[in-house]
Amino acid sequence: MRFEATRLMDGPGLELVPAEVARTWMDETDFRFAYRCLPLSMANQAGWVVPCPLDLEATWDGQAVHFRALEPEAGRRWAPWIGEREGLGIVAFRLPYRFRTAPGYGLLVRGPTNAGLPGAMALDLFVDTAAAPAGFSADWRLTEPGRPVRFPAGFPLCHLMPYPLELLEAVAPRVAPLEEAPELHAAFQRWADSRLSFNRDTSRPETAWQKDYFQGKTTDGDRAPSHRTRLHLRPFAPEVEGPLSPRGSGPGPD
Repeated sequence: MRFEATRLMDGPGLELVPAEVARTWMDETDFRFAYRCLPLSMANQAGWVVPCPLDLEATWDGQAVHFRALEPEAGRRWAPWIGEREGLGIVAFRLPYRFRTAPGYGLLVRGPTNAGLPGAMALDLFVDTAAAPAGFSADWRLTEPGRPVRFPAGFPLCHLMPYPLELLEAVAPRVAPLEEAPELHAAFQRWADSRLSFNRDTSRPETAWQKDYFQGKTTDGDRAPSHRTRLHLRPFAPEVEGPLSPRGSGPGPD
């Protein structure tokens, strides 16, 4: 499927890289237990991200956002691409790309999956990639006036995922009564009993865990087709190196 990013500037800009499974807070859980939740790990990888190119601190005083780059040279380099939505306490990272997808697809632009920053909230967008040549920005709303928020270098500023434009409108959601799915109910009950028995077993090793869902199989041993534990996304094609020369400018770190 086509997913193309056309550069709107000369020289290297903000990177576009496949999302990684790792999260700092997941690394810090006992025995890295968080990675045993397969839906969590799969969501982390489902798309491409834009890493923050510098260590940046932003503080909203209730009216304006004040920026401080931890490395002044990096701050000067990236100043044209970082600004604010005046009066809203929103930090805007301009993406120097025009994204295009296959016909019928748009682009879901979200905050980094299962990651966040104290004092800031990522804003989500749904971009119709066929609508206009204009670009967009990765936006973060600062939620506490007077509180400095640090955007570390390498932190994913946004998560990009091509998405069918008509998918949600084509869905016919329905809540099915239990009587229509007796086999599903029985399978669920066997799973629930198995989980309860496992949790009550005080003799099991501390690191033991049930792997049925992770391995894509039911309590009865049946395996689900096309089950995955990892996503393998292609990287964007390499760019030609050159001097940074943005077309246009905007407010940035002081």
